[in-house]
This record gives sequence, structure tokens and C-alpha cells, in this order.
Amino acid sequence: MFFSVNGHLSEQHPELVKFILNKHEKYLPNPIQIYAYYNFEGNLRYSSFSAGGQNMSLFSEIAFPPLGFVMCYGTLPPDDRMYNISFFAESGYNEFRDVVLKMPALPTHLHVAGTYLTKKEIEDNYRKHEEETTKNMHNKT
Repeated sequence: MFFSVNGHLSEQHPELVKFILNKHEKYLPNPIQIYAYYNFEGNLRYSSFSAGGQNMSLFSEIAFPPLGFVMCYGTLPPDDRMYNISFFAESGYNEFRDVVLKMPALPTHLHVAGTYLTKKEIEDNYRKHEEETTKNMHNKT
């Protein structure tokens, strides 16, 4: 999926191509990490590598309910609540494991990658901005 939204990823990271194409290859190439979250509300969204989020991360994102995925390159994820699933790359091709994933549910109401605000947070921020704008306009007159 990340190769689809990042046009030059295969050229820039041939070690990642090797990992993807060889079913017996283990371990994600350093410094790539993959994070996941549940996405039950909001919009579909995908982005090529960009910088942003609360950690000023370098990341690419794909949100397609019921899941969202983020690939980070040498940085923390854009939101600290995300669950690191990079350990799956340590498994063998036919290896089975029972795992418990405690992934957060993050909304994607805005089309800006790396933002996970609820509708209420968006409305509150909008209202606060409107109040500050009105106050500033009155102070100038």
C-alpha cells in the first residue's frame, strides 16, 4: 500500500523492495517502522511522506476503515497513541502467533495526515478561533 502512495519509494529504498518481494526476508530495513490504529470514524485518507503531527514525524499514512497505518522513517509516529506493529516483520513466512493488539481508535475527520481530532475538538477549535478573531477585530476599532 505504501508503495502505491509513494511513487519513488522503490527507487529511494531498494532494501524495502527486497524485504517486500522476498517472503523469507525478515526485519524491516532500519529506520522504517510501521504503526497501526483502528479507524472507525472519519474519512479515507492517504498521504505520501510528509512531516507533521505532534512529534514532527516523517511519515506516510493510509487510513481506510476499519484500520489506519503509518510508515515512519527514522522518527516517532505523528501521534503517541499509535501501536507499533513493526514486530510482525520478525515472523517467518508460515509462522503463526497469537497476539493481542491494544490499538487505539483514532478519527480522521480532517484530510490532513497526522491529525486525529474528534468532531468535538474540531468544533471547539473553530469556535475558539472565531471568538479570538472577533475579539481582535473589536480591539482594532
